[in-house]
Parts: sequence; structure tokens; C-alpha cells
Amino acid sequence: MNEQFERYPAAPTFVILHGLDGSPQGHWQEWLAGELNRRGHRVLMPELPDKSQPNLIDWMDELHDILRVAGPGSVLVAHSLGALLWLYYASIPQAIPLSRALLVAPPGGVDVDRVGRVVGRRALRFDRRLIHEAAGRVLLVGSENDPLCVWGFVSEYALPLGLPFLKLPDEARHVNLESGFGPWPFPLRWCLQVDGDLFGPRSVRPVRVSSRRLPALARHE
Repeated sequence: MNEQFERYPAAPTFVILHGLDGSPQGHWQEWLAGELNRRGHRVLMPELPDKSQPNLIDWMDELHDILRVAGPGSVLVAHSLGALLWLYYASIPQAIPLSRALLVAPPGGVDVDRVGRVVGRRALRFDRRLIHEAAGRVLLVGSENDPLCVWGFVSEYALPLGLPFLKLPDEARHVNLESGFGPWPFPLRWCLQVDGDLFGPRSVRPVRVSSRRLPALARHE
């Protein structure tokens, strides 16, 4: 970990960012916020403006204000468009630094454009160096069978940006409620830095998926 991040408090604020249309009731992000709150942690789970037809420039401004409230060294858990939002936000020099960031199922750029409800993406660019400076640790998590990332999150984000990644089984798809991701132990264990079984099938698999054996996980760091 970069030495600049070692000065941050041991009990950071957790910031949970939703994607397009928000996180519906029962979604793993809602469950995660409840579990962290129950353990006494400070959690910010804002509803971003115009969540069904967002302007990413406006969302970046909103994220900056949220992270100012959370304070430097907070921990981010973002899903879908929220994960892509942070990658763009982290590419500006003014980004407020995080201690850690978990980015789940970022959609592909062409897929976001194809949906046709998101404004402002084409004006934004990634900066690999600034992204690495914006968080002490970043982990990308996703499925290579995500219908909203046709090129695959590893090829589109992990490799070009030099970020660690964890592949979920193909059945995880967009890692949302539709693919069975309600209560999901993995992000909670990641937030709490419980390392013992962090990458084991029981922690990566959501509670409600089929009990049949899942394909092997691929991890890269």
C-alpha cells in the first residue's frame, strides 16, 4: 500500500454507490449497508440525481461532494455505472483519495452508449496514473459473461488500467438482483478486511444462488 494512505483512520466511512436506476430493495448493496450499519460503521449510501437518465458530469460533482463529507481515506463500494463513475472521477487531479475501492461489474463504454440514457461519458477520459494515486487499493470484480460489458471487464478495464481483478462465474452476469445477488458475503468480508476465506466460493457466491458447485474462480493481483 502507498505510504500516503497509512495515515488514515482505522474506522473509515463506507461509501456505497449505485448504478443506473439505483439499487432496488433486496440488492446486495442495500444488504451490505445494513450489515455495516448493524456493526456500528458509518455508511453513506446516497441516491444520485436523475438516476434513470444521469449526466456523468453531474454525478462526478455529486461524488466529489459525497467524498468531502466522508473524508479522505474512506472506503468505496460501487456497482455498475457507479464503478465506472469512480474510474472517471479518479482520473481528475482534484479527486479525494480513498483508502480502498471495490468496483463491481463496471459496464462497458459502448454498452453505456447503447443504452442511450447516460449523458456526458464521451467527454470523460481515464488517467491510469491518477487512478492508482486515488486509492490505496482497488479491486475490480465481475463476470466475463456480463451483458452490459460485451468486451469483458478484464480487457476493458483491468488490463489497460493495471488494476487487480477477481473473476466471478459466468452465471454472475451483471452481479445484480436478477442474477441472484441479494445478501452476498464477499463485499462485507472485503469491507471488514476478513482475509481468511475472502476469495473462497462460500464468500464470493451470493446467498440465494443455486447450491450446485460453481466453476473455479480466477483471481489476479
